[in-house]
Amino acid sequence: MLSGGLFNKELPVLYGTENDGFEKVEKYSALGPHIGFKYWRPVSDTLGFQLNARAYYSLSGNAGSNGDLEPSLSYLVGALGSYRWSTKIMGYVGYAYRLDNGSYSGSTKTDNTTLTGINSIEIQGHYLNMLLDISF
Repeated sequence: MLSGGLFNKELPVLYGTENDGFEKVEKYSALGPHIGFKYWRPVSDTLGFQLNARAYYSLSGNAGSNGDLEPSLSYLVGALGSYRWSTKIMGYVGYAYRLDNGSYSGSTKTDNTTLTGINSIEIQGHYLNMLLDISF
């Protein structure tokens, strides 16, 4: 199954230097299109598996007082195993990898210098997913 639409994503922007330490946090907020797929296949009457992926492309938004948002690509890929407890209850357990990127033009303060250019944010993670689907 293919799907798509618009998304809104927020990421933290941390400020500080090695010498001065942490100063403040601001919010990076991006908007753009996303597209993805989900493929579910039964193996037996009770067991199955699902593969999924989704890509997010940031086109506009707000980088706080940092500067102008630059286009960036984020994505998610995953795999789930499924177990059907009854005709109305399905459980899923699986793995997902997610990479969130954000870029903006602006300036960065180091100890005694201000640098201008493209700054980036990257948050990545490996996740254990557990879902319970109940039909009414």
